[in-house]
Amino acid sequence: MLTKVQRVSPYFIKPKMVNNDTEREDKPTQHMNGKTDQLKQTSQEIKNEVDSDIETVVPFPRTEAERSSFPNYKTNRSVTEHQFRVYDLCAQIPAGSFSTYKEISNALNSSPRAVGQALRNNPFAPLPIPCHRVLTSNYFIGGYDGDWGSGNKINSKRAKLEKEGLKFDENQVLLPQFQDSKLFTDFQL
Repeated sequence: MLTKVQRVSPYFIKPKMVNNDTEREDKPTQHMNGKTDQLKQTSQEIKNEVDSDIETVVPFPRTEAERSSFPNYKTNRSVTEHQFRVYDLCAQIPAGSFSTYKEISNALNSSPRAVGQALRNNPFAPLPIPCHRVLTSNYFIGGYDGDWGSGNKINSKRAKLEKEGLKFDENQVLLPQFQDSKLFTDFQL
């Protein structure tokens, strides 16, 4: 039974398999032009961020030099400047709060769809870029990792948000008591 996914580099996802009391780690699989273990970094070089169901060790590029050629393993293309701007703002949303595609687009003078497309291809999800904290402007749960409205990925998004203290109704809409009190809009550009 798959219990945890560990992101070791932007090109390599290593499932940790647990079978009763014994653990076995699968061998690396190759992604993007055969790059695998050579891109691993030591734990001292990477700040580990832990979520209940995933340990993320994908380093988030901060400098212009790091960002200029950072590849997105989901699209096999470089991450664009617009995508990094969206990710920078999304990283500011604290646990237990949420924002909307529209609020992020307003801060960037962009469009909600462009924000959604950037988050759809987020190679840093769920941490260090918590795109699960972004909802639609009518408080619908929206999308997650390429899915929209329902499905396992949306259930995962809802579970993450509920663990952080937000609650939804049966139609995947944030409950009214959280809609104003937990909306994050104080983005720093």
